[in-house]
Amino acid sequence: MSQRRNLLFMAHNQQIYVWEPTGPWQTLGRTPSLILTPVMKDPFARGYISPTVMRHAINHIIVDELGRDEILLLATDSGNVCGYHVETFYSLIERAKTMGETLPIQEPRIEPFLCECVGASAWGLAVHKQARLIAVSCNAHTITVFAFALVDTDGQDAGSDDAETAGCSSPDCTLKQNWVTIKTPTELRSFRDRGLLHRRSHNFRLIYQGHRDNIPSVSFFNYDLVPRGDWMVSVDIANRIIFWNIWKSLHPWNEVDLRAMGYHDRRFDVG
Repeated sequence: MSQRRNLLFMAHNQQIYVWEPTGPWQTLGRTPSLILTPVMKDPFARGYISPTVMRHAINHIIVDELGRDEILLLATDSGNVCGYHVETFYSLIERAKTMGETLPIQEPRIEPFLCECVGASAWGLAVHKQARLIAVSCNAHTITVFAFALVDTDGQDAGSDDAETAGCSSPDCTLKQNWVTIKTPTELRSFRDRGLLHRRSHNFRLIYQGHRDNIPSVSFFNYDLVPRGDWMVSVDIANRIIFWNIWKSLHPWNEVDLRAMGYHDRRFDVG
């Protein structure tokens, strides 16, 4: 649920249903107010569970704050990831009611501020509000961190409203976003030593490797005294927990194997 607007988001197969609860009991009607089919960065990517028929089935959704905005994030079985501004849904529904349009709004034109593919079935989603970071874990055994620009190329604050959250200058730029990809220790060291990761005048995509199994969950350490979002933690289906210092290394900073400590779950027994 949104914490700012009276909206409830629900994933259903390959779509997002948006309800407006009403009355003192917050009742849900028979039909939602809006039905959205998310934009896919790679519409032909194969699904992990359902390779073709339901390839874009939504595995996970969260509502969180990124900078000054409240956002909806979703991850799909095909590895596609989308992010939308909650305020856009609210404005569209309110405008439709004012104009007397019939609800639900079908296939609305809503541009995502984030539209990417991480290459395999995506599950874990995490947001760091202050540092404007989004982390996505997937069945490729990697974690992708999208670090949005904090300043523009002239050194001015990039802001955090609408398209500017992703460093965009036009409403339809989401499918053309320029990401600086960092996937080797040499690349990370080069950008860090030049101060570019601290200043962040570009959108960075960082790829973290260390897990050997599927990663269903990832999280940032959201704390006011760590505004740069230095720390991240993830867990895989083999009960292995990894801690990451994201600006210092693309590989594990520390790790705990719960199976080695006796916390063995038979459901995750891989033989």
